[in-house]
Amino acid sequence: LRAMMSSVATLLLLGGAAPAGAMMLPFAPLSMGNVGAGSTSAVDWRFFAAGGISAALSHGYTTPLDVVKTRMQTNPQDYNGSVPLAIRKIVAEEGPLFLLQGLVPTICGYGVEGALKFGCYELCKPLFAGVT
Repeated sequence: LRAMMSSVATLLLLGGAAPAGAMMLPFAPLSMGNVGAGSTSAVDWRFFAAGGISAALSHGYTTPLDVVKTRMQTNPQDYNGSVPLAIRKIVAEEGPLFLLQGLVPTICGYGVEGALKFGCYELCKPLFAGVT
């Protein structure tokens, strides 16, 4: 397991430029640069970019709903369970930009999470293809 993790770390950090003999047999397809069409590196960065962008966008555009939900949970007596009422009150009292509270940390956090999850999944697909 330690050797496998070392090979994954080498692929991720050095772009596949591993010392001779450092690659394990299951990672051989990754070291040949056949990950993406026209790709010359062992790790195709487009998988990481696609995962990061999609996760950041999908979680970012729901931030206003999360702000309203949190306000309704913390002060239920002020909104009577009505989402439209909560939105109107928040915009009237705090301004429309208040609905974007927490947008930057949400985009950054989920962007990194999505990039790693999707990128590592695509990176490991050839490894697990031979297991089953």
